[in-house]
Amino acid sequence: MNNQLINFEIINEVVGDDADRIDEFCQAGMTSFAQFRDAYEESMLDRNMQQLRDEGHRVKPVAQMLGLNPLLEEYEKAKKILANGASDKKVIASVKDMQQICNQIIEEFQQRAEQEKS
Repeated sequence: MNNQLINFEIINEVVGDDADRIDEFCQAGMTSFAQFRDAYEESMLDRNMQQLRDEGHRVKPVAQMLGLNPLLEEYEKAKKILANGASDKKVIASVKDMQQICNQIIEEFQQRAEQEKS
């Protein structure tokens, strides 16, 4: 994944141009998406649809606001994987895909936070 996932223009619209507020938003984003990544893995490997939905509902509004379509698409796919009782191979592939997406989101937040500090 080389394309930027986060629409940072939205963040500027929400918090303004204040570097401290942007940094705070980025720090919160890094924490939220790291927690989601870990909970996603746990719920998928446990095949726990309720936990997956709970975690999805927690992060989905922010993901929609920031235009994180790959994350949203993988989340929707995951619900179908669990609902259809898919193979372990498909579950693990989804976990790996979501880890990659979340890691990129976290990295983008980190880069933006560092940019705001300089």
